[in-house]
Amino acid sequence: CESKGKIFSKLWKYLAPQKKLLFVSLLLSAITTSMTLLPPYITKMLVDQIIPGKDAGALKIVVLVLFCTYLLQYTIGGFRGYLLRVCGDRIVAGLRNDIYEKAQYLPMRFYDKTSTGAVINRISGDTGTLQNFMLRMTQEVIVQFFLLFGIVIIMFVMNWKLTLLSLFPVPLVVTGARIFGKKIAPFYRRIWRRWTAVSSILTDTIPGIRVVKAFANEKNTVKTFERYNGEWLKTDIKAAKILNAYPVIVSFCISCGSLLIWSIGGRQVINSATTGLTVGLLVSFLSYTSMFYGPVNFFANLSDTYQSALASIERIFDIIDAEPERNMGQGEQMERVEGKIEFKNVSFSFDRIKKVLKNVSFSIEPGDIVGIVGTTGSGKSTLINLLMRYYDEYDGEILVDGKDIRSIDMESFRGHIGYVQQEPMMFRDTVFNNIAYSNRNAHIEEVIHAAGVANAHGFIARQPDAYDTLLGERGVGLSGGEKQRISIARAVLKNPSILIFDEATAAVDSETEHLIQEAIERLICGRTTLMIAHRLSTLSKANKILVVDEGEIIENGTPQELMALKGKYYKLVQIQSMSDAMSKERFE
Repeated sequence: CESKGKIFSKLWKYLAPQKKLLFVSLLLSAITTSMTLLPPYITKMLVDQIIPGKDAGALKIVVLVLFCTYLLQYTIGGFRGYLLRVCGDRIVAGLRNDIYEKAQYLPMRFYDKTSTGAVINRISGDTGTLQNFMLRMTQEVIVQFFLLFGIVIIMFVMNWKLTLLSLFPVPLVVTGARIFGKKIAPFYRRIWRRWTAVSSILTDTIPGIRVVKAFANEKNTVKTFERYNGEWLKTDIKAAKILNAYPVIVSFCISCGSLLIWSIGGRQVINSATTGLTVGLLVSFLSYTSMFYGPVNFFANLSDTYQSALASIERIFDIIDAEPERNMGQGEQMERVEGKIEFKNVSFSFDRIKKVLKNVSFSIEPGDIVGIVGTTGSGKSTLINLLMRYYDEYDGEILVDGKDIRSIDMESFRGHIGYVQQEPMMFRDTVFNNIAYSNRNAHIEEVIHAAGVANAHGFIARQPDAYDTLLGERGVGLSGGEKQRISIARAVLKNPSILIFDEATAAVDSETEHLIQEAIERLICGRTTLMIAHRLSTLSKANKILVVDEGEIIENGTPQELMALKGKYYKLVQIQSMSDAMSKERFE
């Protein structure tokens, strides 16, 4: 963990733009604090002079002064609170923007190790915790500090001996705060880990509620949630023992301090002839003492909020300080791509122990249509992941048009690739914006054309609001084939030089597959295309086949060459032909 000073110096970047508002708030805090210190002194005047002297005129003036003081104090205090709220909101909004932006540019390895719930918690939960802390710091800490400083001066002027007595609980409180802070900090980290596990269950099961219901798995899902939630509860209850014990001890010490003042001060009032301490002075001093112990208690209990916020800040900067993807915003720009792809002795491992790809080499010429086949887990998708630069830590070279892709600016490189996934991602937005996701400047005519090429215009036009129809979460309301065609329309609109299809027809029926195949055939013309496929019939336009097995390219050639070879590809074709024939017989 970094030092606290270093962490808060990073936070200053977000505080600095609000310096003027914070300075104005500081001045207003000084004004309201000085007004807060006035009433106890006036109380002394009332008790010692005005009421015993039965001065009705002076009483009216004093009451009017107090009324005006309170009115001005609360008016200024309200405005100060508004300014500080604006400051806090702006600071947290800036943090959220930076966390979310950084999250977009983090490498896939980060997401392999970090759950979705953990990332969401940092963007929403941790920034919320920090916001509460900063509001408390800016709204209350400044006031309490001025109050504490002013009260101590007034108390020393009134009676320095009683002031020293009133300070005796302070060392106990400060020492207790240090011990408490060390004990509670690890609990906040454990609580966060437990809550992240709960959040991960939520982010898995709520979007996947159809699967839960389909398998009648509601009870098991609830049990799993209750187990993780129970672990969070146990940890939180352990923390609560410390959290509640400490304020009680602090309050007891402060009460003992007040009793000591009553005891010593009361005796001095009884012997006022020799001590000079009047009833009004003692009452006023006790009022200041109560006001003094308020900030002491506040700062003592601030340790809890501080430790919670510190843990949140550490997690927030874990993301902000993380290394982004290589060459993001740097590297060589690619204005034009012909589409030649070369893998040279490429080896890759997710865990740096077991190799998923082993010394892979092949070459694809511009305009080639390449099918990538192999059994599940053979390494097909890993080839695509490396070409997409989801992972840059591999041995060997991957070249596009003779350039090592790791030397190219990430955004520039990916701008030339169209990627159609097996499970297309639909956003909670209009159909138009889902298609235009690949080109935010596209006009409606371009989007309609792209949808037409993708065989999607017909079903989109039948939607209630056509291209303005708002899709549900992850495209709820659309069939798998409709989502896939919208995904293809995205690729059409991008007009890429290199196309990648990852099992684009794996989860659709034969009729929909035909529509998707038509769309793909229109799209791939003149473009370098890589197609991962289980259904080998979808590779009818391929002029080259790569057969992947256990991380190696074991066959590489035209479909005719590989059939003549009678190797792995030949066997896969035979197995699928038999499977299709059996399915046809059952159907008939």
